[in-house]
Amino acid sequence: RMSQRLKATRFAQVFDYLDEGGSGAIDLVALMRAPVSRIDDLDAEVRGDVELAAQAYAQSVDVPLLPPSFADLDSLEAVEATLAALPSAPPVDRSMFVSLMDGAL
Repeated sequence: RMSQRLKATRFAQVFDYLDEGGSGAIDLVALMRAPVSRIDDLDAEVRGDVELAAQAYAQSVDVPLLPPSFADLDSLEAVEATLAALPSAPPVDRSMFVSLMDGAL
């Protein structure tokens, strides 16, 4: 029970870090798609957990996290255009983020 509270507190801290503007919601899918984001500054293990949570969330809202392949894209501009063309996902609030992170572990 105590470890569950500690995990929830840690996940909330990660959320607060990612919620750069302090709006109380983050676009988790867009953060994962961005070439550079605050996710890049996270510890590798935490980043991996956030990636798993983002994958689960994208799947739950039926939005692709990334295109099936970047293999046939020959420039950064093509990659950015492909990512921009993907549908967006609704933002995630703190409690949903904590739940997604808990599910990812």
